[in-house]
Amino acid sequence: MRRLAATKLAIFFLIATGVISCNILGPRSNEMPVPVSNTYEYWVTGGFAGSKEHTVIDSTGLAKYTSQFSPGSAITTYTYRMTESELDTLKVAFESANFHSLDSVYQAAQRIMDGFDMSVTWNAGNQSKTVAVEANASVPSGLSSLLRALNNVNTAIQSKGQKS
Repeated sequence: MRRLAATKLAIFFLIATGVISCNILGPRSNEMPVPVSNTYEYWVTGGFAGSKEHTVIDSTGLAKYTSQFSPGSAITTYTYRMTESELDTLKVAFESANFHSLDSVYQAAQRIMDGFDMSVTWNAGNQSKTVAVEANASVPSGLSSLLRALNNVNTAIQSKGQKS
């Protein structure tokens, strides 16, 4: 009995002094949680007015779309929960594009001044890849399909999402 009481007291002392940790209340405030999910980001910028569109989609299909028609104009935001089918279609588009093997930048042979440039980022845990595409740039067919899929997501968010 004394041995059990001494063991409990020793464990309590080790926990209290921080020699061993007991994480029943979650991580300590100085510990950063490790990201375990993918996020996708899509930027469309340009046009004669200098518009900006930004979409962030998490691995559960929660999507947030923000747009600004021109610098200084009002910012519009929509949120939308993508269906499983929509999310699967997007994942297939990233995989079909072989996203991680794409070049980081696709430049146009002839720059279009009022064209729309796009940027796509895939964050997976502690790894990230961004692909930037200038207006009128020649891109692989898989990337072209991915950009169409992301434009379709933006259309769905604006037509079915909740404006805030």
